[in-house]
Amino acid sequence: RETLEARDSAGRTCLHAAAKRGLKEAAVKIADRLGVERVCVQVYMAVKDQQKEVALSLMEEVSKEEMEAFSKAGCTLVGDAIHMAIEQTKTPPSGGAFGGGGGFGFGGGSLRGAGDRRDGGAVDEKMVLALVDKAGRETLEARDSAGRTCLHAAAERGLKKAAVKIVEVLGPESLDVRCEKGKTAIDVAMEHRQEEVAQA
Repeated sequence: RETLEARDSAGRTCLHAAAKRGLKEAAVKIADRLGVERVCVQVYMAVKDQQKEVALSLMEEVSKEEMEAFSKAGCTLVGDAIHMAIEQTKTPPSGGAFGGGGGFGFGGGSLRGAGDRRDGGAVDEKMVLALVDKAGRETLEARDSAGRTCLHAAAERGLKKAAVKIVEVLGPESLDVRCEKGKTAIDVAMEHRQEEVAQA
């Protein structure tokens, strides 16, 4: 167990390495040895392989509590899966993913977004919403290599419903969290030419 829990310079375990390399059997066996929920690993693998329906089916087998326990154990694969699913959605059409429609406000600001996205994508917003719906604070606070949270990623891609859910879990203070470049989620949305980012 101590060997499997060893981390590299980036803080990643053998479980992370196996999952990211696509070594499904090895990743599941390591999860079992570590006593963490293997379904969370399988969800990550399905998202990685862009198998949306498989991932959605697996999501039904795991509870929010099990997912959060997985993240609290130091395994960031669920948070990584959310980032990955967001990145796999299509880039918002020109004119801004937050253009038109009603806004949603939390504390000091509101992001105004378009309605349901209908352009699909390798992994669409339904997959992102399913992951976010099962995620807790520990999972949603996971950052990517650029220090961006799931909220930063959702804001960039114009995933309004996902962004709303994330802020509901993390609270309005999540809108003030900055990435390594010092940008908030609203800053990121503006940088990517999203038309409507308004103050409440």
